[in-house]
Amino acid sequence: MEIITSRQNPLCTHLRKLAASASYRRQRGEFLCDSPKLLKEALLWGAEVRTVVATAGVEVPELPLGVRQVEVPAEVMKSLSPMETPQGTLFTCAIHTEPLPEMLAGRRYVVLDTLQDPGNVGTILRTADAFHADGMFLVNGCADLYNPKTLRATMGAVFRCAVWTVGAEELSALLKKSGIPLYGAALREDTLDARAVDYNRCAIAIGSEGRGVSQSLLDRSGQTISVADLPETGASTSGSVYRGSVLPTMYKKLIENSLDILYDKLQESKDKQLVIQISQYLMLAVYKVFRRLYDASPKNAVGMFRVGAARWQGNADAAMHVAEAELAAALTGEDGGKDSLDPATLSLSTERLTQDYPRHATSLLNLVKNAEESMRALHPAE
Repeated sequence: MEIITSRQNPLCTHLRKLAASASYRRQRGEFLCDSPKLLKEALLWGAEVRTVVATAGVEVPELPLGVRQVEVPAEVMKSLSPMETPQGTLFTCAIHTEPLPEMLAGRRYVVLDTLQDPGNVGTILRTADAFHADGMFLVNGCADLYNPKTLRATMGAVFRCAVWTVGAEELSALLKKSGIPLYGAALREDTLDARAVDYNRCAIAIGSEGRGVSQSLLDRSGQTISVADLPETGASTSGSVYRGSVLPTMYKKLIENSLDILYDKLQESKDKQLVIQISQYLMLAVYKVFRRLYDASPKNAVGMFRVGAARWQGNADAAMHVAEAELAAALTGEDGGKDSLDPATLSLSTERLTQDYPRHATSLLNLVKNAEESMRALHPAE
């Protein structure tokens, strides 16, 4: 392994330029990423990693042959990383520009129009990837896809989801040729409620933070859509529901896709007891949430439930603990009825999930991440 201790080393100068300059990135055909998670994602999805820089003691995954590996002191890493608190790993990747296809074979695409904030571009790409979009188009001078803030916000989606930079006219011609309608998120006299639109095959244009979708793109949109019933800016939302929000749809899809994987694995296991205990646990979890919502309104009839108000929460918690215990017994064979489950049946590595469930694995991995962030928030020091 190569060791560099000087901030003036040519490699250090190169890395700082990659972090700071879009033109330099284009000139060198290379970009800089700044986290161990992104490195794992890059390796998993076959990105061309060129150089990995890490501080002493930081574990680096096995790298392909030919990747330059460098160790630097913490103070040098701090001078290189675009993050205020470096995570101990930097790496560079080759820029591979996705060629614009002659015809779009996918079903759903996202179009970003003049979005200037790198974090917004990255977050939308990550969300589009989670919903299995087939690609994203950057139109009219969006923030650079390879800006370190954009890359960090994608959380690895940049290595999975196709992204093209095109002009509005070129995009319009491609969509028309492919038979894909373009919906613009804007208000016009003929604007439809976003919930009334068929998204089976379409492209959705999202405009800039300040001005929305540009006129040049709106003129090429077959239909405009809007999210109805959102409260006015600054209005109180206490006791109300964002009926037009995409959040319920997003989280429902996240959970739905994850459950598809879970029950597919349960079917593969052919273990009736396993199916019963996991389903019982999940039904109790849904029951608890529904009961909370039901009890929150005094207008709801009292007689719907047979377990009384004083007992239901404790009883539901106890039943969930029993289901967990029975699940553990079924997995280990502790009940004595059979051997423990064959570990091969529940092979759930990231690589295996991605291979077996290419359209759903991202949802499950995002669910795991969100759940662990909630748990880690209980112990900020970890």
